[in-house]
Amino acid sequence: AASESIAWMCCSRVIAGFGVGFFICIIHVWSSEITSARRRGSHFSLLWCGNFLGIFSAYWVGYGLSFVNGGDSTLRWRLPLALQVVAPAIMIPAIWVMPESPRWLMKVGRNDEALKIVAVLRGNGNADHPDVKREYVEIQKTLEADKVLADFDSYCRLATDYKEGGLHYGRRALLAFGIQILVEAGFSTAKTGWLSGLNGATGLMGTIVAAFFCDRFGRRMNLMIGNALLGTWMWIYAGISKGALDHPEHQSSYGAAASSMILIFTFTLCVFWMIPCFIYAAEIFPTALRAKGNAFLVAGWGIGLGSGVLWFPIVVEKLGYKTFYIFGVANYVWIAVIFCFFPETAGRSLESIDLLFRSNSWFVWRNEKDYERMVREHEESVAKGLKMLEETGMAGGIVKKKDAEPV
Repeated sequence: AASESIAWMCCSRVIAGFGVGFFICIIHVWSSEITSARRRGSHFSLLWCGNFLGIFSAYWVGYGLSFVNGGDSTLRWRLPLALQVVAPAIMIPAIWVMPESPRWLMKVGRNDEALKIVAVLRGNGNADHPDVKREYVEIQKTLEADKVLADFDSYCRLATDYKEGGLHYGRRALLAFGIQILVEAGFSTAKTGWLSGLNGATGLMGTIVAAFFCDRFGRRMNLMIGNALLGTWMWIYAGISKGALDHPEHQSSYGAAASSMILIFTFTLCVFWMIPCFIYAAEIFPTALRAKGNAFLVAGWGIGLGSGVLWFPIVVEKLGYKTFYIFGVANYVWIAVIFCFFPETAGRSLESIDLLFRSNSWFVWRNEKDYERMVREHEESVAKGLKMLEETGMAGGIVKKKDAEPV
């Protein structure tokens, strides 16, 4: 916000980029590891509401400042950047009262602390609660098995294809260039500003709606519905673009239709695609590799998004409206990919998802068949662990009420 030169601004951008990268890598993993399986999707959706609330605020602040000195004041871009300091200023002290991930604690050998946190999260501080004991033993047994069975390559292959494939055909195409599209449609700067703000509000509403759909319909169904709708909107937008070229005398009408499609696209993306996309990546890795794997994916997503800003205008310049037909087809293709290769993770604990991905097959139907067999073996192992926990009385000895209250 205080930049006085291009070099200053570039350095600030690099530093901010590292901060955003760290935050995205950590928050997805942390959220997935402390939330119960039943509500993991809805909690993740509400978490993303903060993201779109920031986008929504930035657009409207920018729109309001566009009227200061006719839009020529540096305050128009300095204030939105400065306001981004508010959220971290609130979060930094709040971090000290947030629980650490029990899975990470057990990974590094701090089992007693992990049990205390699981007791608070699942049993209201009661370490003898059945859910607390089961989750604690499940994490313990899965970590032991992961030391031998974790296959980093298989997880990376599936998740990286998912990230790099899906996001290329959605957000880069209409969202990243939404403002440019509105300008080319002939809208004034003021109208473009409030339409961009409305687009941010649409994204926020879509993310709220996703909180009710993500767990209820499951990841697979949401993603397939999302790809079907997004592909359709792409085709419709291509038709609108073609019509605008053929009938320039009706540019205002086609411009209104194009802006409507951007809003519909944003809402659909946030309801059916954005949340399942990111939460799936945080779910499918084994506990021992979840942080590293998710960080790898975020890096791929960032590189892909950044490179898309460079190549997308060139493609549109060469192919014109046909570009969106190609993106639409790609979305339809991904419906088949998801159906065949992406098993359902909704409603399953992270430890049971770990079992789901231990299958040697790439196909969902074989994954599920192998999963049923491995679950039976896993249940036997967990039962032995629970029996040992009962015999030693370890849970009650570790967590007392006075210990749970500060956690």
